[in-house]
Amino acid sequence: MTIMSVATMVATAEPAPRRALLVEDDADVRQILTAYLELEGLGVIAAGDGIEGLERAAREQPDLIVTDVAMPRMDGLTMVRRLREQAARVPVLVISGNAEPANAAAAGGTAFLPKPLALSVFRSTVQRLLAGVAA
Repeated sequence: MTIMSVATMVATAEPAPRRALLVEDDADVRQILTAYLELEGLGVIAAGDGIEGLERAAREQPDLIVTDVAMPRMDGLTMVRRLREQAARVPVLVISGNAEPANAAAAGGTAFLPKPLALSVFRSTVQRLLAGVAA
């Protein structure tokens, strides 16, 4: 293989797919949100609580994190605080049926959406976060 053919292969290679880490303890909600994220062309890494979310974030280096707040073992806001303490710059979308947007922002969340989620709002928020625009 010549240097030129290697350069051509690299230049025409597909970029690695972007990935989202979804941290949600409810299996039904996790399945629905996984489908929404896949509609955006994202690979999805799932975690059932904040502890598992921290571990997967460190190992997988996702392009986006979507997290619920109320979860066993470690809640989503605590997970976001710990991510920020580790200087993680990944955008984080916090979703919750009972948390306040100000609490999500104080923890280091990039955006907040209340549950139940509207598909169009969820998708546009994900698109903005992936484009680097805080919602």
